[in-house]
Amino acid sequence: PGQMDEAKAGGQCLIIYMKASASTAARRSEGGDVRPVLTGAEPIELTRNLLLAREPFYQLADYEVSADAKGAAVVAREIMRLARVHGGW
Repeated sequence: PGQMDEAKAGGQCLIIYMKASASTAARRSEGGDVRPVLTGAEPIELTRNLLLAREPFYQLADYEVSADAKGAAVVAREIMRLARVHGGW
């Protein structure tokens, strides 16, 4: 709590929420860096619980990019477009 407000207070940031379902996020985290908070028998359930707790904060972002059905290159292009148009990059 408070981190998003603090980040926005300086007026120098653009916050983008890359939104994905719990099942997509859990699947994409497999085989990558170790994520201790997702260690357990049910990574999708763990991810779903984390999302429920964190999404109210994520929704404070300036923009949201759906990352469920899009490939990484498409998501990256959309983020770059937002950064250029709204972030002054």
